[in-house]
Amino acid sequence: MTDEEIAKRLRQKDMDIFDYIMEHYNKLLWVVVGNILEKTGSSEDIEDCINDVYIKLLEKPKMYDPKKGSFKSFLVRVGKT
Repeated sequence: MTDEEIAKRLRQKDMDIFDYIMEHYNKLLWVVVGNILEKTGSSEDIEDCINDVYIKLLEKPKMYDPKKGSFKSFLVRVGKT
């Protein structure tokens, strides 16, 4: 699936896109968030942070603009915040 298609489906609030994102990007988010929380966070803390990323996508689907970069880079940036 292209980044443009992901952006379109997020904006349409297509809930199936979250299954796709979780299947294809959850490991990446786990690594990103896990590296940040490795000394202070538990697995539950990491999962909570990853869920926060998904909630942000759901609440503000226009946050991601494929013209500004890849979806993968966007998720890494959001995961770090």
